[in-house]
Amino acid sequence: MEENYLMITVNVPVAGDRKEYTYLPAEGRTAADYQIGEVLKVPFGHQGMVKGYLTGFAGTAELDDDKIKEVGKKVSRQPVFDYLLLEALSRMADYYAVSLLSLINAALPRGANSGGSRSREVLAYSLNFSEDKIEEVRKKLNKQATAQSRVLDVLEKTEEDWLPAVELVERAETSRSTLTSLEEKELLQRKKLRLWRKPAYRLSQKGQERESSLEFGRNPQQELKKQKSLLEFENSKSQQGQKEQDRSNKITLNQHQRQVLEKIDAELKNKQNPVFLLHGVTGSGKTEVYLRLIRKTLMKGKSIILLVPEISLTPYLVDFFYSRFPGELALMHSGLSDGERLDEWERIREGEARLVIGARSAVFAPVKDPGLIIIDEEHENTYKQSNYPCYHARGAAVIRAQVEEFPVLLGSATPSLESYYFARQGHYRYLSLPERAGEGEMPARRIIDMKEEVKEGNYGLLSAPLKAAIEERLNQNEQVLLFLNRRGFASFILCQHCGETIKCNNCDITLTYHKRENSLRCHYCDYQQPVPGECPACSSKILQDFGAGTERVEDTVAGLFPGARVSRMDLDTTGRKNSHRKILRQVDQGEVDILIGTQMIAKGHDFHNITLVGVLGTDLILNLPDFRSAERTFQLINQVSGRAGRGGKPGEVLIQTYNPDNFVIRAARKNLPENFYRKELRLRENLFYPPISRLVRILLRAEAENDLMEVTEKVCKSFAGNWYQRLKILGPAPAPLLKIRGEYRYHILLFFNSTAERMKYLPEIREEVEELCSRGIELLVDVDPLSML
Repeated sequence: MEENYLMITVNVPVAGDRKEYTYLPAEGRTAADYQIGEVLKVPFGHQGMVKGYLTGFAGTAELDDDKIKEVGKKVSRQPVFDYLLLEALSRMADYYAVSLLSLINAALPRGANSGGSRSREVLAYSLNFSEDKIEEVRKKLNKQATAQSRVLDVLEKTEEDWLPAVELVERAETSRSTLTSLEEKELLQRKKLRLWRKPAYRLSQKGQERESSLEFGRNPQQELKKQKSLLEFENSKSQQGQKEQDRSNKITLNQHQRQVLEKIDAELKNKQNPVFLLHGVTGSGKTEVYLRLIRKTLMKGKSIILLVPEISLTPYLVDFFYSRFPGELALMHSGLSDGERLDEWERIREGEARLVIGARSAVFAPVKDPGLIIIDEEHENTYKQSNYPCYHARGAAVIRAQVEEFPVLLGSATPSLESYYFARQGHYRYLSLPERAGEGEMPARRIIDMKEEVKEGNYGLLSAPLKAAIEERLNQNEQVLLFLNRRGFASFILCQHCGETIKCNNCDITLTYHKRENSLRCHYCDYQQPVPGECPACSSKILQDFGAGTERVEDTVAGLFPGARVSRMDLDTTGRKNSHRKILRQVDQGEVDILIGTQMIAKGHDFHNITLVGVLGTDLILNLPDFRSAERTFQLINQVSGRAGRGGKPGEVLIQTYNPDNFVIRAARKNLPENFYRKELRLRENLFYPPISRLVRILLRAEAENDLMEVTEKVCKSFAGNWYQRLKILGPAPAPLLKIRGEYRYHILLFFNSTAERMKYLPEIREEVEELCSRGIELLVDVDPLSML
């Protein structure tokens, strides 16, 4: 049947939830003149002409042709996605119970549906003869043609294949007429070169640096001069990257790394495209395995996506791959400007960049002929989108790989319970790196029972054994890392007269005391207020701070070890651009003796002189009202413990806790992940929690709590007389954090036996709850939620 109609997903939120609308081709055109993924202007009700994505064709329509409108002009120069990526997005939308439009917009950078990037083309020049003939050519030039000789010298010495004319003129200190003369002598060849905005990381690569300095300034010569000091500074990093590359080329894989690569090769030779779970202890050489796989994939002419939890927290990993794949790598993350992100996306789409490194949304990158997706630290919560559309990058990667038929590699020292369970069930291929690579040994771990410290009269943040261990390491010129997953100086301020705590005006949570600013701050909505002089409830002046955060630890450590150089790394100290890199560089260069921080210091950093790790406040995470709290505690302890002993010096980890007999703490101390996973899986089985079940959280939000309570009563009555009773349903009930950012929150937890059952019945349940919701109540459906708070 001939396909005469265009199916358009209209870029209007309400319309997008209703999926596709039928349109006719523009007058004088047929459906064959259009491609999947094109952005078109289409008439849409009273809103007039709006943008829409071409997501399909149809041979028939429900309406008569005279009632179907024609599309308008094309907006994009070329499609913004192809039919395979569209199919993957469609399946993701079905799996996560979100609209296709929401995922299309999540996949596209700002400006992609407005006609493409603002990159521009310039003339560029290259030598028109082999470099071994340079001396012969020079002799033929007139002795007076010194400017022409300088041009040849610049092109001979540069590592770039083509140099923009404006840069060549600048570096050779000549004029455009010199280039024209050389071209007439057939000594130079020219072509149009497309220039892009590029992220700051690209400046560290020789052969790329000047390209990014010329891009959009009106006066390129001035732009070059402004960049010179920066380029000189970055050149040292380029040299360091070369050293790292040389070192990597000499690395001999150990037995476990070779076995992992051999098993992956065997699967791929059998034309299998499975999901691999690489369970490697910290320092086991997972990155080197990634490197070998990336090289092989690129040699096959295919592309790779490497997902990392947060680009800003893993600068060394980015530098590692930039030094090895110059010119082939693109970055995709929220830290880029809109223009940089758009241009990186276009480089990827056009096949100029075949290796993509990025955070969560990079899973949608429009790579040419994808051959592999690697997800580093696959257990991290940052891979889950917390607001609509609530997708998980890991699940999205698996769906995309199924559609486009390529493998996925999940890597972690502490895999998520879901991934471990799927591997045990045979759905994933399990691979193991049980030992550290190179000279580092796994650190010894010791539990400090803080109840015993209290009995000895020590009410401080640091136990006596930890203070003694810090002193010993400082005397040996070694570095110390102290981990506490809570910011600020104190958890809250309390009136000792009436017991009132000072809470956020917008959230159902106490304000955290920040001593440096003498302020109280909410870590959910960022509301701030000065510390009051008296209790707002009873006017008493007896206010006391309780609990501890990283700021208090910093003060305590500075007082106990006055000669030590102390640095803190948390959201309060890393707000400025490149602040993460600065702190990490200082630690790496030995300018910091004691590093204090939250979970951002636990992720992937490779410090060879940190020999002691102190883990504080484990009970804070363990006792959160969330069924994943045990898993997160185990993961964080293991991740931060892995920062110790990565060089030739032995490491030690001291874990402070009031619950030394808890199975999570015991498993973490002995570094026995199998023990933890088995015990935790038994608990989840008894409660029918994931990964045993398929969980959906329906979150209801409103500014008035009474409105929510009325709706929840209706939902309870509706559910009571319905077939839903055979499902396990918890709620509706107030969320553990009842109020966030001025909205009250109630939730419903739905437990399904399988993905198929969930996809079959969830739409009906969602529709019923939506019908019961009055105006002003927002509903969010979160499939496979990571947080119950």
